[in-house]
Amino acid sequence: ASLDAASGGRVVAGLGSGWSLDEYAAAAVAPFEQRGKVLDEVIDVCRAVWGPDPVEYEGALTTVAPSVVGPKPKGPLPILLPAGSPRALRRLVDRADGWMPVGMGAEALAEQWRQLQELAAERGRTEPVQSVLRVNTQHTGKNYEGADRRPFQGSVAQIVEDLHAHAAVGVEEILIDLQGRARDAAELKDLAAEVYAAARAAGV
Repeated sequence: ASLDAASGGRVVAGLGSGWSLDEYAAAAVAPFEQRGKVLDEVIDVCRAVWGPDPVEYEGALTTVAPSVVGPKPKGPLPILLPAGSPRALRRLVDRADGWMPVGMGAEALAEQWRQLQELAAERGRTEPVQSVLRVNTQHTGKNYEGADRRPFQGSVAQIVEDLHAHAAVGVEEILIDLQGRARDAAELKDLAAEVYAAARAAGV
């Protein structure tokens, strides 16, 4: 909520059920097999805390006695979820404001987007589904020539080519992580400027 106020109401909440057995074991909140139920409760708690006071919640893992909780965000923060299974897709359509997929290939993204839209229509959703694509790049300087090249792996030109293909699917925003192999902040800044200029020149 503090960040939302500082940014003029631009914060979105990207949440997920997690994938790491080690992280779940370390947190010791619930068994890994219950991560979907945990996420459902997290969403409920967030909605309650961001809403009007007094905040009160009683769940399997969380209890909030009647309380005044502040600061409040400008409005309920949009919740975006990934969706890698039928159950996760249903949760997204029924409970979230938007979709947060990973850039794993334009064809796969287009198919996931089609499935999501069909499910939203089937379940009677009328609100539009926001979409923010998360892109993890592996910048290699020169073109990556191997047949095993993954999306967003290689030169700036290859990264921008993949950006263009993914943007054509129709996602509203793309969040690009370029810091994987940058040696320092100056190199990251230069790479970001180069990618930005190339992407704009390509119409992205």
